[in-house]
This record gives sequence, structure tokens and C-alpha cells, in this order.
Amino acid sequence: MSDTNNKENEFNQNIINSLIEKINTLTIDQQRYLLCRLEDLLFSEKRKYKRVKCNIDVDLSIDGKYYKNKIKDISLGGAFIETDAPIEDGKQVLLNVNDQHNRTQMQIKCMIIRKTDYGAGVSFIADSKQQKMKLKSLMKSIEK
Repeated sequence: MSDTNNKENEFNQNIINSLIEKINTLTIDQQRYLLCRLEDLLFSEKRKYKRVKCNIDVDLSIDGKYYKNKIKDISLGGAFIETDAPIEDGKQVLLNVNDQHNRTQMQIKCMIIRKTDYGAGVSFIADSKQQKMKLKSLMKSIEK
């Protein structure tokens, strides 16, 4: 191995060590936030629509069982749901998006596209123009 490769490897290891030190000083919530932002950065090129941060109550229906969760970010194409529900990639689920009074605002089918330790990325399956319009309306209300 050349001196250049050794120096580059040492530099990369120093960066990794520095990152680990800084991450270890964060609270668990800060670490989750950082991981979410990192995943956003890594997956942003794949996204067709702009994501908007939010904190929306949602009921996630999987095989007829409901789980109360939060949508942490959303776009016209999908969302990230903070959940510990038993889900797997490729599974179709149903979301009931609730308003601040816990009334169902919109119901939409989704496909689980990415499972993480703290949630899941879903892709919306909008079956009608009405669902697409409700989704657009929801996005506008969040962006205000």
C-alpha cells in the first residue's frame, strides 16, 4: 500500500472517530433526528417530491390491527412514519390521517418501502383524484 493510501485511510478513520465521539454526546432523541436527516440526505436523490417536516397523528392499519403513530415528514408521494408496529418492506398498509381533534381527515393506502429501527418510509397509493386533492390540501396546510 502506498503512503497516499495510508494517509487517506488514516484521515477517513479520524473523521469516523470524530463523528462517533460527537454522536455519543447527543441525547437519544438528537441521535434519532440526526439519523433521520442522514437518511434524508442519502435518499433525497431518489425522491420525486419535496418532503415537509411535520408531526401528524396517524392510525396505521396492518392486517386489521390499528397502531397510533406520528407522520414525521410527508410529500405528495409518501411519508416517514415514526412507529414500532410490526411492519415489513413491501407490505401494503392503510393510513388514517387525523386532524388535531383526532378525527380522520383522510384514508390512503400505502406501501412500506423502507423499514428502520424507529419507523418506516411509505409510498402513497392514491386511488382517486379525490385522494390526490386531499393529499395536496394536507400538504398546503402543513407548509403554512
